[in-house]
This record gives sequence, C-alpha cells and structure tokens, in this order.
Amino acid sequence: METKYFVCEAYRSASEAHGWEYKMTGMYSDISTAKQAYHARLGAIIKTGNDFAMCILYDSYGNKIMSDFDNKYVAPESEA
Repeated sequence: METKYFVCEAYRSASEAHGWEYKMTGMYSDISTAKQAYHARLGAIIKTGNDFAMCILYDSYGNKIMSDFDNKYVAPESEA
C-alpha cells in the first residue's frame, strides 16, 4: 500500500465570537507536496487574526511528520 499524507488544521477566532474551526485540508501522495500544503495553511491561519492556530502533517500510518502552533490568547485579568 502506498503512503498517503494528510494536512489538518484547527484555529480559534480572535473576534468576540471566539469560534473554533477545524478541517482536513487535503490528502497528498508525495511528501514534498504535502509539506508545501502544510506550510501554506499554517502561514494562512496564523496571519488571519486568530488567537490560536495549529497545523499538523501526518501519514497514513499515523506518524506525525510535522506540527506547529501559534498561541496569541491572553487571558483576561481578573478583578480583585
């Protein structure tokens, strides 16, 4: 069986709605194309005003190839 590569992402909107989005971006047959897709999606979701963004590249055997996240969330200060 040939190896397939998958790119998945999740991010949380910094807007007042604070909605989470997640999806599988794509399935790829070669690692170089999958890495290009991974970097493109990670860059896109980090730049779009999300306060949390995560992207992962893994293969059809469950091996994590690459992953990264960006966390800009700042907890509100509590009132004393």
